[in-house]
Amino acid sequence: MKLLSVLMAGAALAIVQAQADPVIYGLNIPDTDYLSAGNILNNPGFEQPNTGKITSGFATVPYWNTAPTPGASDSGIDPYWAGNANGSWAGYSMGSDADNGVWANQTTGYVLQGSDSLYLSLVAGQVYSFGPGWSWLDYGRLHYQIWETADGGPNLGDIADGSFQCIMANWYSYGAANFLYYSAVIPNSVLAPYVGDTIGISIWNSTDTEGGGAGGPGSWIDFDDVYLGTQDIITPTPEPGTIALLTLGGLSALVAMRRRRA
Repeated sequence: MKLLSVLMAGAALAIVQAQADPVIYGLNIPDTDYLSAGNILNNPGFEQPNTGKITSGFATVPYWNTAPTPGASDSGIDPYWAGNANGSWAGYSMGSDADNGVWANQTTGYVLQGSDSLYLSLVAGQVYSFGPGWSWLDYGRLHYQIWETADGGPNLGDIADGSFQCIMANWYSYGAANFLYYSAVIPNSVLAPYVGDTIGISIWNSTDTEGGGAGGPGSWIDFDDVYLGTQDIITPTPEPGTIALLTLGGLSALVAMRRRRA
């Protein structure tokens, strides 16, 4: 009974954390979605131009330079440094640069069809944040936007917006220095008014305005292996309530087993 009491207490704590802590939206799994032939993005792993780290923005990054993006102080392409990402490079975004419009933007060339839903996945990890002091535990926020090219592109032809809560990739119970997997669905009901329009995507660090921690201008988020397509190949990311229910379900099974043994 002592073991059961401990487990019940732990479950209660887990449920509270699940309700209060958005960090658990991430999954510690490799991302291979971006390799699908159904991916409508080019250079989804940021492997081009493969000439070294880029800190001045996305203007020289093939396919991710729609707009064109303004110059940055420290955003662009970062060397691979964490597990669950593939290749040698990843995109990265600094909060203050993103505030000035430095986003990873790509026109896909894809024209929305009447039955389309869109599926998005990527891996990401917050490097660290600042404000008013360095912190390894503050949450970052990675924002995405789907837009129509005919209405001016990023921040003008907005079709759908969303974001992922990210955490320091070196601080996670499932393993050190792993990017976490995030996914989202843009349903047909949202896309239906835009059938026949060519779409694009933007990704940027919105920690300053949407972060769950201190955030501030000195926050960086790396992201890689981006999939965007109409094929539902993504792994659904569990929400806090789902994890709480799974915890309760596991405990119920344990209680039933103990009763049968008794």
